[in-house]
Amino acid sequence: MRHALRVICLLMFLVLGAIAEAQPVFYADAQGGSDEGDGSQARPWRTLNHALTRLTPGSTLQLSGTFYERVHCALAGPPDQPITIKGAADRPTVIDGGFREFFESPADAWVPFPDGAPGEFRSAKTYRNIVDMRKGVRWIRPTEEKPEGALRSGQAFFMHGSDHAKYVESAYAYQNTIVAPTHGGRAFGQGTLYHTKPDTIRRVFNNIFVYDPATRYVRPFYGTGVKDADIQVDGNLHWVPDPEAKPPGNLIEQLRTHPLSQHNIKNYPAGFGSRSLVGDPKFVRYESDPAEPWDLHLRPRSPAVDAGVALPDDWPDPLREDDGKPDIGAIPAEGADADR
Repeated sequence: MRHALRVICLLMFLVLGAIAEAQPVFYADAQGGSDEGDGSQARPWRTLNHALTRLTPGSTLQLSGTFYERVHCALAGPPDQPITIKGAADRPTVIDGGFREFFESPADAWVPFPDGAPGEFRSAKTYRNIVDMRKGVRWIRPTEEKPEGALRSGQAFFMHGSDHAKYVESAYAYQNTIVAPTHGGRAFGQGTLYHTKPDTIRRVFNNIFVYDPATRYVRPFYGTGVKDADIQVDGNLHWVPDPEAKPPGNLIEQLRTHPLSQHNIKNYPAGFGSRSLVGDPKFVRYESDPAEPWDLHLRPRSPAVDAGVALPDDWPDPLREDDGKPDIGAIPAEGADADR
């Protein structure tokens, strides 16, 4: 009887061992893979973000190479079926959130800044931006007296606190997603429309402006006495996540009828805000806590989908859509999960 029990226990261990070994192992190779593959060792995936959508509890993902990606990982498995992500033993594995061109071909990625200081460069390409200013941005530049500078959480998009110039440069701000708290009344457009002068040129189109934390929607151009600046603004979506903040029904009308809109009606006949929206953009996941992960893809039913203004052809945009109906914000709806 004792001998039979040993045999039964041995068989149980063998079966359990076989089940453990049967857990799937997938592969991703940043240089030699393809997301059209099946994740096998012979046909590895190329991108980490794609691979993460294919993992299930108990899976193991082995990475190889350098992945230039901004990774959002929200996977979890039970204690007896953990999800394991590891690097290859025979090759270095790196996950880098930067753009690969700045590391692989810096001589082509940077160009001298026109009329700039010696050694001053700008990127050769234009990039869309996700700007999160809730944790603070550089507000005062480093000085001899204060070499660490200073950080401040606010709408410091074109200015740098007490040492900024009275008037700030011309700027084109389009196809961005900007999150910042509201400080005072001059928060509309996250500071992109303020600090102008008559010869300033501002173009602010197709951005998602998230005012967080904030308890109310602010009026367009509040506190500015400027009435003759060369400004055009349209196709933006404004959202205060606080459920107690109710958008005023005439917010866009205030924008459309503002004196600056009337001043620029000749060059922008549609008028300010003719394609602008107010309300929840329906991100895949948004969290007010900066420490929590988010996914700023638009859900397929987002009001921002196909709602932007068709931009001039000479405005560089790496994600320009051919149908002339751009999504508002930095990240288009492609890849968002309709069920989330």
